[in-house]
Amino acid sequence: HEPADRYQTSEEFRQDLKCLLEDRPVSARPIGILEKVTRWSLKHPFVFSLLSLVISLLVAITIISNVAMFREAQLRTESEDTAVAALHALNKIYDSYLPDWSTSSTVTHHGAISVSPETARLLEDLIKFYDDMAMRGNQQSQKLGILESTSAMRRVGLIYQRLGEIEKAKMYYGLALRRLGEQYSKVHDPEVQFEHAKVFNEIGAVYWTDRMIQQAYVSHQHALELLQEIPNNLDQELKNRVDFELARTWYLLGRRGRGRLGGVPLRPIISRRQEDYDLRFRSHKLTEMVTNGVKILEQLNKTMPDNPEYKHLLALCYRELSGNSMKAEESPEDHFIVNSINLLEELVEDYPQNTGYRYSLCITLQWGDCRENHDDQSFGTTVHNLKRSVKIAELLKLEKPDEWIYQAAYIEVLLRLSILFKESGIYNESIEMADIAVVEGKKLTEKYSNSQSFHYWLGFAMMIKGESLMDSNNKTKALTLFCEAKKQLTTSLYNQQEWGHVILRDLNRITSLQSIILKSIGKIKESEDAKRLSDEFKKELDKTLSCL
Repeated sequence: HEPADRYQTSEEFRQDLKCLLEDRPVSARPIGILEKVTRWSLKHPFVFSLLSLVISLLVAITIISNVAMFREAQLRTESEDTAVAALHALNKIYDSYLPDWSTSSTVTHHGAISVSPETARLLEDLIKFYDDMAMRGNQQSQKLGILESTSAMRRVGLIYQRLGEIEKAKMYYGLALRRLGEQYSKVHDPEVQFEHAKVFNEIGAVYWTDRMIQQAYVSHQHALELLQEIPNNLDQELKNRVDFELARTWYLLGRRGRGRLGGVPLRPIISRRQEDYDLRFRSHKLTEMVTNGVKILEQLNKTMPDNPEYKHLLALCYRELSGNSMKAEESPEDHFIVNSINLLEELVEDYPQNTGYRYSLCITLQWGDCRENHDDQSFGTTVHNLKRSVKIAELLKLEKPDEWIYQAAYIEVLLRLSILFKESGIYNESIEMADIAVVEGKKLTEKYSNSQSFHYWLGFAMMIKGESLMDSNNKTKALTLFCEAKKQLTTSLYNQQEWGHVILRDLNRITSLQSIILKSIGKIKESEDAKRLSDEFKKELDKTLSCL
């Protein structure tokens, strides 16, 4: 309709007709890209076929690649989820054999289950699976794997500790410490620091049991430093765990026998007389440490009053702060021991199958002593508590025959009763209690021949029995017991120097009593030899104490 859109000359028309005949574009109607391609493909069918094939392949590859990437991402996520699930599953297996108690390393908390060398070997094998899982996941699951692996090592170490294989226990705790140090030495992650602190506390408890007091103190100090570096802006669940471990660290640092002079093996209490020396040198700093733990635990108990572990550790701290009597009205310190016993009795009633709580009650019932203020009431209370302790220890020993700690507790309470009866003039009962302690002590030394602590306990039990026999005028048997006791204690003396002053004191006493008996039966030369040996032990004791 518009003249401007028409051919203006016949030449223009002629050129378009020529283009049309030659299959080229015409000016009257410009063609699109699709038509150009179509025209080109008709002119070059072979080239177009090859090009179409290449394009199709590229499109297919792109689609397949995208699908594969999506599937790989899905599989990676599923693999990481599987790794985390497997780690949790393995942790449940560990929990079924040995719960991961935060207080399990303390000497006063053992025995939710029976342990055996077979249990330890099984859990040792499972540690390898932890390591494999830790290497398969992403950074988060790797961290989880390391934490679970070190937790597993801690628990295997605890099993060996409870089986009396102290060196193996140290080895597994050492492996856990190295693993954490290698993987996360430069990473200040609260969970890693928390786990690191727990391992330091565990190995410190093993050192303490083995009477390596300085090493124990250093380990607990490392734990304290790690825990104090953890920031407060944590989620509530982790913060409670950190606070509880901090309270436990204060308890471990401040409990009795922690000083440079140590105490007697296994625990610092067999008799009040033995403890007197250590108590004179016990600084206020140790009491402050335990008090720090009490403050944290009392606050935790307010927020979570139904948590039994908070109550348990609080009872142990109260016990550490207690005095020397079971009568609370006599001094403020004695309220602590009464509160400790009350808390433990509640726990035993609420959790009768938990041997750890029963064990703590067993030991705490031995804490009071009536000998400084002797009267019928305090004597009766002490005897009653000690006899309760004997029954608990005897049952625990029968329930857990593979765990030395219960047999040791049984020996300890028998000796305390024997000493109490001896000093009260009740010699028959004193000899009976000491005789059972000697029999049990021999069983321990036979089973753990390399443990100098058990040799000491056997020697000490023989000494107490010998004293009771001597006081009851049975001098010949007493002399025999003193000779056997001296042999056991001398063996311990030259293999365990750290608490040598305790052994020297007992050797000095034994040889002095031997001298008295030999003189009374007319063996003057032997009496003089025994007196000379006693003086040598006394001189060596004074020299040892002057160096401490």
